[in-house]
Amino acid sequence: MGKNELLSKQIKDLKNRELFEVINAKRDEYVEEAVDIAKEELKKRNLPLYIESDNYINSKEKHSEHMMFMELFLQVSFEDVFKELCKIDYSFKQLQKQYEIVFDSLISTFALNDEKIYISLKVKDNLFDSKIKEWEICGIDIDTKEEYSVELLEWEYWMSSIINIKEVDVIGRNLFVAHCLKTMTKYGLSAEEINNEYNNLKDTLNCEEVLVENEIEEAETKSEHKPWLRFWARCADYIIVSSIYIIITRILGIRNIFVDIKHINFMPITRLVYVIIEIIILSTLGTTPAKYICNIKINTGNEKKISFKNACIRSTLVYVVGCGMYIAFIDLITGGLAYNKLEETNSTYWDNKAKTTITYGKMSNVRIIIMLIITAIPLVLLYTK
Repeated sequence: MGKNELLSKQIKDLKNRELFEVINAKRDEYVEEAVDIAKEELKKRNLPLYIESDNYINSKEKHSEHMMFMELFLQVSFEDVFKELCKIDYSFKQLQKQYEIVFDSLISTFALNDEKIYISLKVKDNLFDSKIKEWEICGIDIDTKEEYSVELLEWEYWMSSIINIKEVDVIGRNLFVAHCLKTMTKYGLSAEEINNEYNNLKDTLNCEEVLVENEIEEAETKSEHKPWLRFWARCADYIIVSSIYIIITRILGIRNIFVDIKHINFMPITRLVYVIIEIIILSTLGTTPAKYICNIKINTGNEKKISFKNACIRSTLVYVVGCGMYIAFIDLITGGLAYNKLEETNSTYWDNKAKTTITYGKMSNVRIIIMLIITAIPLVLLYTK
């Protein structure tokens, strides 16, 4: 076997990172022929090819202050970077083989040509001693200038990120890459492990977000008692029904059996008639006219409209327990007790028995105006014939 063939065979057996080390080594260590063979081998493996580190960085410095992280990564050797990594944290010494695999994987990782992330090296105080300074790697969005952590950043984005050559020169290429390597392997020694960690974290955050939203919704629901709005809607519903009755009797010339509108609110029998009408309306429409205007919704467990049975239970209990059958003074006592229960438990006796809940929508200005007009109807009917 000839010398060239032997050299070619030896180079083909090298790992990716070792091929780049051949290319980036000083010319007195490797003959030009070995470098050419290494370059050809990289091309066969479809890996990016960069020229010697010294010449490359010097040329970049003449034209730009920035370069891709992939470009810097391919200019350093694993041995030099790993030494710096062990200086940062000696426990990495036990993971040399794993980091060799990581190094090779990163060399085989293609940059996305995205170039929207700037990797920055910053100094921060030690957690326990502010006099001790530590280096920290962070990401900065080039467009928005927003700073964020990059521990879970996909390796493709890492390799396409932008770095400042002057920042690299502050601590040296090998130490800079070592800090980046430490950061990008914080949650795993492979792209798959990091992606899994990212997905787990994402799922956890989504669950926590749902829990927070539920807690906020529950807190908002508990804080929305609005007893006076419910009372206003009930009064308005009664006004609507009684007014329709009075208008019909006047149009038809039928004598009003309730004698006079001035006494209609003080007659328990008239409210009992209204209870029957309310049951029909609730079981048919699922709400009443005034509740609809006030954006008050009566909900059941299955989100369907209230059943006839539950409508009977609810309306009857409101009439007896909530309003004391509209008997003078008794209605004040029952109304006060119902008010206190609503404030304390965010529910009423009749809603519990009928298995219903009340939710409130936004009360717009238009809805308020309509309710004020409805409230004024008795005054109009009282002074018109």
